[in-house]
Amino acid sequence: MILKIEVDLNDIYTEYEDEVSITSLVKEEITSRIKKEAYEMFSKEAKEAFTNQVVRKIELDKDLVIKNTIKELFTNKKIFKNTYGGQLTEMTLEEKITNELERNYNTESKFNDYFRKHFENCTTQISKELKERYDLLFASQIVAKLNEQGMLKEDVAKILLNK
Repeated sequence: MILKIEVDLNDIYTEYEDEVSITSLVKEEITSRIKKEAYEMFSKEAKEAFTNQVVRKIELDKDLVIKNTIKELFTNKKIFKNTYGGQLTEMTLEEKITNELERNYNTESKFNDYFRKHFENCTTQISKELKERYDLLFASQIVAKLNEQGMLKEDVAKILLNK
C-alpha cells in the first residue's frame, strides 16, 4: 500500500509583499542548522586537539619543571637556624643540608665508623649465605654417598635430595 500525500503550502501560508517567503525561511533554517552543527563538530574536535597538545607538552616538560622547581627551592628557599647565642640565622636549604652532612660525616672517625659498620653488615650477610650453601652441598653429598653404598632404603635418597 502506497500513500501519496501532497501538501500545498499556499493554503497554509500566503505570501505577502512585505513578508518573507516560505522558501527563504526554509533556506535560512537549513543554513543555520548546518552552521550550528559544523561549528559544534569543529569546536569539539578543536578542543580535543588543543587539549591533547597541551597534555603532551606538559608531559614532556614535567620532569624538567619539577627538577628546576626543586633546584630553585633548595637554592632560594630561606630557613632560620638557631645559633648558640639564641640568634636566628637565615640560610638556604642547600646550605643547611651541606652543613648537616659536614657536621655528621665530615670527620674521619665518623666516616670510618659508618664505613666499618656497612662493611661488617655486608660481610656478615655474605658469609651467612656461603655457610648455608656449603651446609646444603655437604649434606647432599653425604646423602648421595650413603645411597651409593646402599646404606639407605630405596627412594629415601630421592626424597632427601629433592628437598
